[in-house]
Amino acid sequence: MILITLIYLIYLILSFWSMMRVHTSTREKIINVVITTIGYLLFASILIDHPIDTNKIIGWMIDKVM
Repeated sequence: MILITLIYLIYLILSFWSMMRVHTSTREKIINVVITTIGYLLFASILIDHPIDTNKIIGWMIDKVM
């Protein structure tokens, strides 16, 4: 679980670094963080045998951001 968390954090750092170089909008940065976090939570929930319903989370994210 620690390895997965480290991979998640490294990806977030690298994605923010690349987004800053290209000067993307704040909205795209937020969407990237939300989708990446949903993926991390889904994978972690599968590993601990307690799967979550991502359809509700994705629908909520689309309603709030868009």
